[in-house]
Amino acid sequence: MVFLVVLIFVMILGISLFISTIVGNFQYRAKQHILKGTGISSSDINAGINNNFEKKHIEKFLSEHSEFTEESIKDLLKQYTVQIFNRNSINEFSQNVYEKMQKDSKLEKMQNMEFRRANISYYSNDKLNAIIVYTDNKDEYNVYLNCSILKNRIQLNRYQISKGAVVGF
Repeated sequence: MVFLVVLIFVMILGISLFISTIVGNFQYRAKQHILKGTGISSSDINAGINNNFEKKHIEKFLSEHSEFTEESIKDLLKQYTVQIFNRNSINEFSQNVYEKMQKDSKLEKMQNMEFRRANISYYSNDKLNAIIVYTDNKDEYNVYLNCSILKNRIQLNRYQISKGAVVGF
């Protein structure tokens, strides 16, 4: 009898924790939906932080590679992600990228995403890292690109896709 009472108590506690977690996530998503575009949503804060870190890296990159502009390098990196999502191999992709592309289950979902922004997160010694952000208007997804510069050609060595900020419903 005591065992049954303890079991019921544990079940009630577990269910209440589960429900409170669901409600908390729902409230957070609602808050981010309301704050979208105001400059104080988590997405906007992440964009601002990335933009501040990006300035010194993009300036250094552009000073060493005058054949690029800020827009052209960001557009090129965006095109790399589009090629990855479509599983198209191009000469600028390393063998590691090609192999990962063939078995990456996230790529189908990413094809339907909307491009949000591209940021250069690091540049030094011909190594370039970038974060390309896509959204489904519920969540943001970050595509991290790790590149090498070889004779004014940008070679993609690795990529990783991870979930980013909550945007809304």
